[in-house]
Amino acid sequence: MPHLFLILFIIPVSGINLLIGRYRAAPLVNAGRITQRELNGFLWRAFALLGSAFVGFWVVLELSHQANMICVMIFPPRSSAGYALWFIQAGLSGTIVYWLWFRNGSDLLARLAPAFTRGAVIGREYSVSRVKYLVSAFVLGAPLLNIATQVAQPVLTSGCENI
Repeated sequence: MPHLFLILFIIPVSGINLLIGRYRAAPLVNAGRITQRELNGFLWRAFALLGSAFVGFWVVLELSHQANMICVMIFPPRSSAGYALWFIQAGLSGTIVYWLWFRNGSDLLARLAPAFTRGAVIGREYSVSRVKYLVSAFVLGAPLLNIATQVAQPVLTSGCENI
């Protein structure tokens, strides 16, 4: 199980970061900027979304019997495991972008952002449009950066010909 770190490290770290955000968001709830229900709903949904994506990545990587994760994430995919990983990535990115743009997630995230960034929680505000564009750029840009890196540095995937 060479990819067990996805379960034993990334999911707990994500959970700990969400718990820290929950603790830091208490002043926002007390000030009336968000409700406790909004906060709890966001945290549970974020943990469920990220956790299920990480578990999905782990399952696919384990079933691929490939020790090198980069070889499975080659774009364009060369195996069913590669297609599955890119499908999970697209689903994760698409879900977040859909939530931001069509489910009013950017409004909630703009109000919650001070709890998940450095510095004081009260007294800082983020615009909805800034959050929407910045998070969308990050969520869509990260997989595109992966593809661009593979194109620019083919040596990274040079040992992956047998997939």
